[in-house]
Amino acid sequence: MKKALGFAALLATSVLILAGCASSSTSTGDAMIDAIKVDSFSASLVPENYKTKGINVGSDIPYAPMEMFDENNNPIGFDIDLANAIGKKLGVKMIIEKQAFDTLIASLESGKHDIAISSLSDTIERQAKLDFVDYFNGGASLLVAKGNPNSITSIDTLC
Repeated sequence: MKKALGFAALLATSVLILAGCASSSTSTGDAMIDAIKVDSFSASLVPENYKTKGINVGSDIPYAPMEMFDENNNPIGFDIDLANAIGKKLGVKMIIEKQAFDTLIASLESGKHDIAISSLSDTIERQAKLDFVDYFNGGASLLVAKGNPNSITSIDTLC
């Protein structure tokens, strides 16, 4: 568990480092990832087995826009770009594999995958088995007419 926690902390650090790589340019995700340089300190913390074999990433594909396949059946999307950016920053290969959402946790527990990146919500029940690096919070929103003339403040007030 300590190794998993250490790895999760390393990934969290990587995500924070990547935040400094954000660009307002109109470059594609691939071009932005190509521009990322290895962070030698973070890379030095990566366990040797990940440096040699890469990091196996389980992801429930498709779940657009987070993860999906392009016209050549290659995984693309926000989560795929994030995984590849982390790999680039750490100097390791990320091996993205399609995994059914309902089996992601089992694939981590069995060692089939090293990480899961697939809009997997951080819940108390899941925390009993996994360590999380929270990087995204999805939710619902309501758009109303300018000035909110009908005083809509929640789903309940739509009626």
